[in-house]
Amino acid sequence: MLMEHKREGKRRTSPAALEAERRRKERQAREKLQKQKPVEQKLPEAKPERPPRTKTPPRERTSRAAQTANRQRKERKEDSRLEGLRQKQTKEAKQRTHHRLGPAFWRRLLIIVAVAAAVLLTLTLFFRVKHVDIRGNRYYSREDILAACGVEEGDNLLTLSRGAVAGNIMANCEYVATVQVSHVLPNRVVIDLTEHPTGYAIPDISGGWYLIASDGKVLRQIDSKKAAEQIQIQALQIKIPVIGDRAVPASADEETDSQSRFNTMLTLLQEIEAAELTRQVRSVSISPTGQLSLWYEDRFEVSLGSASSLAYKLEHLKLVIAEQKDYATGLIDLTYSGGKQAIVKLND
Repeated sequence: MLMEHKREGKRRTSPAALEAERRRKERQAREKLQKQKPVEQKLPEAKPERPPRTKTPPRERTSRAAQTANRQRKERKEDSRLEGLRQKQTKEAKQRTHHRLGPAFWRRLLIIVAVAAAVLLTLTLFFRVKHVDIRGNRYYSREDILAACGVEEGDNLLTLSRGAVAGNIMANCEYVATVQVSHVLPNRVVIDLTEHPTGYAIPDISGGWYLIASDGKVLRQIDSKKAAEQIQIQALQIKIPVIGDRAVPASADEETDSQSRFNTMLTLLQEIEAAELTRQVRSVSISPTGQLSLWYEDRFEVSLGSASSLAYKLEHLKLVIAEQKDYATGLIDLTYSGGKQAIVKLND
């Protein structure tokens, strides 16, 4: 207390002290005044409203390049939209399919598969080949066709390839023109054939060999080894032919009737077919004067004379051959120059 009195009693009277005291009192007065008045909040000044901006439409580009670019841009947008639509539809379709394939569907599918497997097993075990019917064969025997087709008794009928059977016959039987193979349940195979006319080997002017039919149609070219296995036409040649066309006889300078001789030869071939002697005849020949002859197997040389009464002569030939012994060989004259009797000259 004593110190406070001392402080109050001693007053600072310097100008700086008085100025500091005055400022302090003014500051205290301002603070007291501020506490008494509410504080006014300053609101931010409102900014003047601006008019809304309007988009200025872009100027249309009228150049050809701009129009093309614009069109391409629209096409790309449309393609993108369509692709998105397609993907959405595909997804929805998959979802619908997934929802539809419930347990009931899989049960039905399993039953169907089991039944199909049972049927297939039954067919495989019980349908076996027991009969092979061959129809339309004239040149080839039944045994020839069976050996060529590759079908054996006991083969499964349902797994037997009809195309393979037909292909085997066509590959091994050159005179067969068409083959049709069918299955007849439960155990039968039917093979229907059509054959080319019997082929006859004839040389051309260059030394090559061709097979021709009895109507003169060229079937195909063959080698000399194959020609030796066919009925050979001797004393005649043809021009180099076109396969499928009619053969044209080649003539020497002194021969003016080559076409006539060729036609006579074709007549003989047709009569041999009609008499069913194609298996026995080895070769045929015609002389420059039109006299016909043939070799019957390797046993008899047969003179037929002119082309008249060929059907009768060939039927008579079969009777004459039947009267000969199996080992007999020689010459049989059917020219009938001395009557209607055949002349047989046997070798010793």
